[in-house]
Amino acid sequence: MSPDPTRDEALVAAVKSAKPPRPNKWRPLLRLLIFHFLTVGTLPIAFLANFIRAAIPFLRPHRRMSFVAALGTLMVRYSIRMMVLTSFQPLPPREHGWREQPGLIGASLATLNMSGPGSRVAHPLLTLKAATKQAHKQSGKRRNDRVWFDAPQLPYYRGILTLKHGKGEPQKVQGCSTYNGPAMVDIAWTKSRTRGFWFLPNGEKQHPPAREPGGQKEPVVLYFHGGAGVTFSAGDLFMGEVLASNLAKSSKLPVFSVDYNLAPYAPFPIPLVQALGGYLYLTDTLGYRPDQIFIGGDSFGSHLTLALERYLRLEMPEVRGDVENQTIAAPGLLLLSPWLSTLNDPWKSRPANIGSDIITLTYGDWGVESMQLGPKYEKRCSLDLLDPWLSPVYKSVEEMSQLPPMFVGNGGVEVLLDEGKEFVRKARQAKADVTHVITPFQPHDFYTLPFALPHSRKVYTQFGHWARKHVDYAPYVISS
Repeated sequence: MSPDPTRDEALVAAVKSAKPPRPNKWRPLLRLLIFHFLTVGTLPIAFLANFIRAAIPFLRPHRRMSFVAALGTLMVRYSIRMMVLTSFQPLPPREHGWREQPGLIGASLATLNMSGPGSRVAHPLLTLKAATKQAHKQSGKRRNDRVWFDAPQLPYYRGILTLKHGKGEPQKVQGCSTYNGPAMVDIAWTKSRTRGFWFLPNGEKQHPPAREPGGQKEPVVLYFHGGAGVTFSAGDLFMGEVLASNLAKSSKLPVFSVDYNLAPYAPFPIPLVQALGGYLYLTDTLGYRPDQIFIGGDSFGSHLTLALERYLRLEMPEVRGDVENQTIAAPGLLLLSPWLSTLNDPWKSRPANIGSDIITLTYGDWGVESMQLGPKYEKRCSLDLLDPWLSPVYKSVEEMSQLPPMFVGNGGVEVLLDEGKEFVRKARQAKADVTHVITPFQPHDFYTLPFALPHSRKVYTQFGHWARKHVDYAPYVISS
């Protein structure tokens, strides 16, 4: 049993006097400028070369791709390579900062930062116009589809989320069956606030949920975007308006997407801290019951989904005083193009499908390095890269049997296909309730790509029907 952190007087005092973490702004800003400089300089040549390649069927990433899909895949891969080359990532959001303000300036800065407010990918001027509209889309001068929520309270920092404090070497985690290495969560993160975005089935016509005296009437999706833990944002063009917005509209479920901080500013397990904060915002602030909250994500977001599920299953019963009931009450998990292994070697689809996909193997390696995982960082995090906290595909059959129902989606030509298949195979072997939808000839995370919307909307609709079968209709229903 993990010790109660509230009984440590020194820790309580340290948390009380702690200040929020402060990001290094100048290095990310320099990388942002280099990224845009190199992109502007090379984009015309890259577009022309990729246009010619997409126009010739046997040169396309996959022979079954259309011209539009081939060109889109090649251009997204070009962008990903530029991100890896320059280590570009969005600057961390700042509450009440310039990028948070309505109007042209805020929309322009957010668009350049690739952090939202999002809209369809289009001509730059049209994108900026749409982003400006997005910033103003709610009544008044403040958007009510964007919220900031607090970090979890002190009792939740146990097990893998144990706080490190004091001088010298970090103390060892005590009483946790899945991790007994050094504490990894800096005490400053107890004072951080995290941004989240609401995406609703009826779009602008619908207001985000508010706390109701009788409790919430409908379920919700707590969502985490992808990006290898180092790129993209919950409100950007791809993860926001293309994925989350269409997920909400097609599944008929409201989606609350957590804009967790990125590594190396927020290394593992800080995103899990913020994911937990989003979960507690839904339960404690808005009054959702645990059995109303579907948890999901794409790519790295699926990895984060499984980490949150594991924390809730292992640690939440002790926090809430319900040790007898060790089963999470979530009605289901949504795992889209899940990143399930920190290693490339075991999976044949990684090198085999690299030519037809939007991502590179170095993209995932960048994420692992930035999250400060592996032998190089053993003094900070003693977890082996095969540990289920880092590579969920290696969960035991026994643990697989404890998972809630899962809806898993993969692209048929993506690099992460094999680990998705293996995860589903082990889950079914453990008698877990799992649905696996493989969309033929689609790359990794095609759910984020505008040219693949007909395919992704079909998957979202399937998820919506699946979700209806995994919720208790009394006392709430999913609106149709």
